[in-house]
Amino acid sequence: MPSPISRKGELPPVVVPPHLWMRSGRPGPGRVLHYGVPLAFAVIGLTADSTAAKMSLIGAGLLLWVLIPAVTQNALEKIGRTIEGASRRRAGSLLRTLRGRPLVSLFAPYAWVTLQEARLHLKLGDGKAAARAFAETARLCRQPDAVMLVSAQAHALVVAGDRKNARRLLNKLLKAKLVGPRDQLDLAIVLLTTSEKKARQALAYIEAARKTIGDHPRLVAAHAVALLQLEKVDKASEMLERAQIYLQEDPDPVVDDLVRRGRHKHRRVIEAQLRRERRARSRRTTIVVTSETAVNAVVGGIIDGMSDGEKVEAAKDEKAKEARRSLKKRGWADPTEARQQANISIELDGPIHKQSVS
Repeated sequence: MPSPISRKGELPPVVVPPHLWMRSGRPGPGRVLHYGVPLAFAVIGLTADSTAAKMSLIGAGLLLWVLIPAVTQNALEKIGRTIEGASRRRAGSLLRTLRGRPLVSLFAPYAWVTLQEARLHLKLGDGKAAARAFAETARLCRQPDAVMLVSAQAHALVVAGDRKNARRLLNKLLKAKLVGPRDQLDLAIVLLTTSEKKARQALAYIEAARKTIGDHPRLVAAHAVALLQLEKVDKASEMLERAQIYLQEDPDPVVDDLVRRGRHKHRRVIEAQLRRERRARSRRTTIVVTSETAVNAVVGGIIDGMSDGEKVEAAKDEKAKEARRSLKKRGWADPTEARQQANISIELDGPIHKQSVS
């Protein structure tokens, strides 16, 4: 029984740096708190009587001006790390409660919220919702061509099964020479599920991605499909079984699709091999049977075309030939040949004329 897939194989997470999502808008209450509270301290400080009170209040206002965005960003990044490490089971509850958190509803930039929702949709296996959320994140960031977001959207489209649009985005990354390990695996999956003529190219992407990703279930399943398309059945069967074991433990729509394709291709390859073997056996049998039939036809066809009398005469001739061959082996002269030679000599001497006797 094959060993289970190593849990060390993990896909690189979708990471978008803060300077991108910080460009998007923020909720109104958060902006008021960010600007209003420090400004209020500064105004109160300016109206204070003592110099010490003025300096303290103005300093507190400046400190709040710096601290509020730093503290909120740190808290949002902590939530992001929680989302990154969440299991599929927990992802559902996080998605439902994300927008209701006070910190998120007051201070989180809109692009940050859509980014986290996209990551949670990916964990739940909803590629279409994740792709829409990533596209919305790119729009809010005003950076539709940002490499991280293009890569994330392509990955979500692969999960959704939209290979055409995924390939369009992945080709954009290829032209820019900005393909990462996860993109290489996604490219391999797209090639394997859209054509059976690019298995070698897909296999090259898989081997390159394995150096970073390791034996992730999607990579193992894609590797099995690539080997089956190259008709390398033995190794592919083992890898396909490993992917099936993982699928029973933790459902994954991409692995499920690849395993289904792999089983179908495996049956087709086995059936093709059996057909080739049957044809080869049939050709060998035909050659043997044809040779025997030819001999029987030569002998039997001549005999079958004779009448009963001719068959008797043929049998007598065959016996006579056997008798003559036996005489020759003993060194005796063949009487038939002797008679034939005598007849020939008489004919050469000329005709014999009968003379009358007077």
